[in-house]
This record gives sequence, structure tokens and C-alpha cells, in this order.
Amino acid sequence: MSANIFGIAYSGSTPWHGLGKRITDPAVRQSLPAAMQLAGIDFEAARQPLYLGDGRQVTERYAIVRNTSDGSPAPVLGTVGPDYTVCQYREALGLMQPLLSDHGVTIETVGALGQGEVAWLLCKLPDTTITPAPGDDVRGYFLVRASHDGSTAVTARPTPIRVVCQNTLGLALSGSRSLISLRHTASITQRIRDAQNLIKALHDAMSRAGETYAQLAERRITAAQLAEYLTELLPNDRPDGTASPTLDTRRRTIARLTVAGYGADGDANGCSLWGAANAVAEYLDHVRPAESTTVSGRRAAWTSAIFGASSILRDRAFGLALDRVKVAA
Repeated sequence: MSANIFGIAYSGSTPWHGLGKRITDPAVRQSLPAAMQLAGIDFEAARQPLYLGDGRQVTERYAIVRNTSDGSPAPVLGTVGPDYTVCQYREALGLMQPLLSDHGVTIETVGALGQGEVAWLLCKLPDTTITPAPGDDVRGYFLVRASHDGSTAVTARPTPIRVVCQNTLGLALSGSRSLISLRHTASITQRIRDAQNLIKALHDAMSRAGETYAQLAERRITAAQLAEYLTELLPNDRPDGTASPTLDTRRRTIARLTVAGYGADGDANGCSLWGAANAVAEYLDHVRPAESTTVSGRRAAWTSAIFGASSILRDRAFGLALDRVKVAA
């Protein structure tokens, strides 16, 4: 597949890249094995020895490969140390099955990137809609990530999404990215208990986020304060202390989105901190990928918005906005 996507299954509207298979059966939205099979990511990964060109084995590193069913060479997903144990995606993401079966959680998307080295599961939480400002709803989701390249443990993260423009929002809770590490256990009782604890943690995080977002929506800033906020978020990048044309364009685009973007609450005289932070999210999630003129550029921007630098910058935008609320209090 293109767009750096190995496989994907999704609910609702077709993603921007037009790839993957739509989940049409409601039962599949609550069955991780069925959704993974539909997405084509229910493969096996294995650890294999590494060899140098002269035939010598590399004893301190191993390759993680994706087994193939057609006899083709197994793609290398990453290299790991000798103590690394392979955890199949069906096991790693399968930690979520009790939530899907018994807690009203549903699958929105499940997929893998590249050759299958990183997999994700986006789920929707029941009864978690918050409304920071009238008519501006945010719904509760969480993102689970696992990998076969040794880059990350299995983690879950609350990922609120603003309905009006499908922005993925940072939680802006004291600068925390609110990652929750998930454990593997053979005990069914413990898995059920862990699922219940995770649901509570995610609901609590959304409740705190709702209070935070409401504070941001109430705090108005002038156009000059917006410019100051964007300069702190996107500092000058030239050796002489000025902004490059590219950086200046990005700041201007975000400033425009506070006035004319989806769900904008600003005008020429200013906006709320909620509107400013959401303009950043809209730019990173939607505008920046669309600005790319190549498939590889759009792919990089999209991946960055979910897992990379843009995701971190989006969180920082909400953190800086929250800092201004605290200063004003």
C-alpha cells in the first residue's frame, strides 16, 4: 500500500489516503481478531539471527521479520537486543478485547505502518462527549500502539477528537502526554481488572481534559497575544534570530485558521486560547499534509501527526495555552 500504510480497517468515512477496508459489520467493531484480519495485519513476526557480509553472525543483535505465506523473503521490521521477546500484535492489541467485549468500547481504526513494524488501534469510548464551548463537542477516543521494531512498549493514550473538524487534540494536562503502559498477563481475572482500571483512567483523563478545555475556551487573547503565542510555539529559526519565509508562512496560516478555520471562534481582534490551540491542531492534522506536493511528503506529514514530531508539537500547543490560563488566574 502507499501512504506508508501496510494495512488498515476503518469505521465511518474513507480516510484521506483512500486506502484500507471499511468495517461494515457492527460485530467486527467489537472483535479485534476480525478487525485485524480485515485490515490484513494478523501476521506472525519472528526473531532471526543477523549475519555480516562475510558470513559471521552478529551475536548482540537480532532481526525481527514478518513471516510471509507466499514464500517471498521475510521483510525486516527492526533489529533488537538478545533479551527482546517477540509479542505478536494479536497479543499486544488483544489486551483491549475485554474493553470491546464488556465495556461498550468500539474500534474506529486498526492498522500497521510501513512493512508492519508499527501497529495501532484507535477505539471510541462510550459516554465521553465533552463540550468546552456551546456547540463544540469533543469525543473520547484512545490510541493503542505496539511495534515490532523495538521502538516502543505497548501503550494506550487518551486521544480526544474535536467533532467539528476531526482534529486530534492534546490533553494539555500539565504537559503530560498521558501515556499508559499496558502489561501482559496470563490471568483472565487480572486482565478484566486491568481493563476496568484502564477504562476508569481514560474516563478520568477525559473529565480533566474537559475542565481544561473549558478554561481555554473562556480565556480570550488579542491578535497581538496570538502572534506572541505562535512565536513561542514556533521560534525563529534563522541564525540571525529572524523567521524564515517557510516558518513565517506557517504562523500566518495558523493565525488565519483561528479566524476562518473549522469551528473558528476568532476575528481580526483576537480569539480564545481554545481557538488558537485548535488552529494549530487543524494545521498539523489537515493543512500540513495537504500542503505536501508529493506522496512521500503527505505520508511523512500524516505519520508525524499521529506518532511523530507534529503530535508532540500539537501537545505543546495545548500546554502553552494552558500555561497562559494559569498565569492569568
